[in-house]
Amino acid sequence: MTFDGSQIPQALRNLNQWLCWQKPTKIPINPRTGKKTSAPEAVWSYDECITASAEKGYGIGFSVKNGIFGIDFDHVLDENGQLKPEYAHLSEIVDKIGSYTEISPSGEGLHIFARCDDIPPECRAGPKREGNVEMYCEGRYFTVTGNAWRNPGVLRKLTGDEYREIHTLLFGAPEQTTNTEGKT
Repeated sequence: MTFDGSQIPQALRNLNQWLCWQKPTKIPINPRTGKKTSAPEAVWSYDECITASAEKGYGIGFSVKNGIFGIDFDHVLDENGQLKPEYAHLSEIVDKIGSYTEISPSGEGLHIFARCDDIPPECRAGPKREGNVEMYCEGRYFTVTGNAWRNPGVLRKLTGDEYREIHTLLFGAPEQTTNTEGKT
């Protein structure tokens, strides 16, 4: 399958938060040197990574940080690219977020990319993975296929309250942070 990034939101393509990954291991790679890197170090342009991918066969990845977050649902799609019956409820979450959602490299999962500039502290510290669901706002990268499942070209900005609501739907209510005087 040829990579086609035309459905990836331009707002994501404009950010220097891209990296490459080595197939099939998904080890993050610096597109300039071909050496291992990490998600926090991802500072490369989309175009740089596309070029390296075409020349060397790397996958493309996006580092979630600077207000961009990602959600990963593993093994939720059937062979026709539809949600399996036991995951039908995820359609409501995808619709509630209303942002770019693509099919993962396996063809069985979904990645959602969205923006939130005021992620609640209790959500940063709370669960980020449970079962086949992961949600990260920093320190990780997501593989990118360009194979839109919903909301092609849309990078929606959520409020902190909307982020907390999604986090709660996926992981339960986050623990409230306490200030130094013991007040929540």
